[in-house]
Amino acid sequence: MHSYRALSWGGAILVVLGMTVVSLLSLRHKEAERTARLPDGSILTLQAVTFGTNHCAPSAFWRRLFKPLPEKLLARWGMALPPQYTTTTPQLAFWLTRKDKTDERPLSYRLADESGFESLTILSDISPHFITLSTNLEQAVFDTEVFPRRSSAFRLRVYQGDNLLVPREESINRSVHVADFAVRNPVRKSYPSWTAQRKPMARRDGEMEFILTELAITINPRAGPEALYVFPNTWAEACFRMTQAGHLCRDWKAESIELFEATGQAWRFFEARGESTAVQSLLISETIGEEEVSTFAWPFWLQETAWKLRVEFTRKPEAHFADGELWTVKGIAVPAPKAVSMINQQTNLLGYPIRLMALVGEHAVLPGREHDVFGQTTIEVDVPSLPQKLRFEIVSVMDDRGRVAQQAMRAGNESFGYRIPSDAKTVDIRLALYQRRFAEYLVRPTFRTNDVAIFRR
Repeated sequence: MHSYRALSWGGAILVVLGMTVVSLLSLRHKEAERTARLPDGSILTLQAVTFGTNHCAPSAFWRRLFKPLPEKLLARWGMALPPQYTTTTPQLAFWLTRKDKTDERPLSYRLADESGFESLTILSDISPHFITLSTNLEQAVFDTEVFPRRSSAFRLRVYQGDNLLVPREESINRSVHVADFAVRNPVRKSYPSWTAQRKPMARRDGEMEFILTELAITINPRAGPEALYVFPNTWAEACFRMTQAGHLCRDWKAESIELFEATGQAWRFFEARGESTAVQSLLISETIGEEEVSTFAWPFWLQETAWKLRVEFTRKPEAHFADGELWTVKGIAVPAPKAVSMINQQTNLLGYPIRLMALVGEHAVLPGREHDVFGQTTIEVDVPSLPQKLRFEIVSVMDDRGRVAQQAMRAGNESFGYRIPSDAKTVDIRLALYQRRFAEYLVRPTFRTNDVAIFRR
C-alpha cells in the first residue's frame, strides 16, 4: 500500500516536473522569437503587446504583487512601479527594450498582415513613455488604433534610418529593414463584409454629379510634389470627374476624404493648411486632364472586400460663385509685426451676417481673442454658427503687387493665418459662404502594374 502511494506521488512529481520543463522550453522559444539583434549589435526585445485604454509595462511577477501598495511607500523601498499610461480610445501598444545601442539612427515600426502586405501606418514613440532603465538599456512603447483586425496574427516590422525626413525617391534606399516580430492578434473576431459597387460610380446633388472613375493603389502617384516626405510609400489615387447639368465642371475639388472599414476602423485625409499636416493625413488634389485626382497615403491592409469613401467637395479659388456667396474687401493695410489693422466691415452671405474684424500682424493679439494663434499674419472674422452643409472660407488674399498669399492655418471660422510677403502694403480679401457637397462610395481599389508585389514581402 505504502509503495503504491510512493509510486503515485513519484509519478505526480514527475508529471509536474515534466510540465514545468515543457513550459520553460516553450517560454524560451517564445522569448527567442521576440528578440532580435540589430546591425549595431544591440538587442531589441518585444516584451509585450497590450490592448485597451490602460497600458502597463511588463514587469517581474514580484513587482506586480506590490502594485496595490502606495507609490510613496514603494519609492521608499526602492521598488518603483513599471511605466503605465492611458489612452482616450482603445489602442494596441507594443512594449520594447533595446540594450547596448551604439547606432543613434531612429527606428520605425510598421505592421504587415498575414499575406505580407504593409500599410503606410508608421508607429512612432510616445515621448513621455520613452525611458532609460540603465546606462545600456532603454524602454519604449508605441501604439496604434489601426491594425490588421481580420488577421489571426501579423508582423511588427522594424526599420532603421531616416524615414519621414527624406524624399520618396531616396527613402527606400536609406531605410533598412532590421527586424521582424510575430504578433498574435489580441482582439480578432468576426466582422461584417461590404460589397463593392461597379466603377464608375456617379453621385448626384442637384445639378452637380460627382463621378468616382477609379481608386488605385500605387507607389508612383501622378499628383503631388516631387519630394513627398514618406517612407516606403503606398499611395492611393481617387479619380473624380465632375459635371454640372451634364457638362464638365472644373470648379470643385476633394477637400477631405474619410476612409472606413467594415471592421470599424477609419482614417481621415484633408488638404494641407500649413507645415504641420502629418503625411499620414495629407490629401493632395490636382487636375489631370478632365479629372480631379486626389492622392493620399493608404493606411490599411487588403483584407476587406470593399471600403467606404466619404468625400467632401469644396470650390476651388478660381471657381464661379453665385450672387450672395462671395464678398471682396479691397485695399486693407498690411500691419507691421505686433500691430493690428482694424477693419470692422460687415455683409450678409446667404442670409448670414459676416463681419471682417481685423488683419493682425505677426505675434500681435486682437483684443477679445485669446492669443496669437499662428505666428503669422492673421485674418480675424466673426461668423455665426452655421449648419454643416454650409462652408465659410477665405477664397484668396492678394497683395498690391498681384501676389497670392498662402494660407498657413485656420482655426474654425474665426482665425485664418497667412504668409503675406513682408514688402506688401495692402491686400484684397475674398470671402465666400456656399453649400459644400458630400458623396459616398463603396469601392475596392485596384493596383497599377505590379505594384502589389512590392508591397508584399
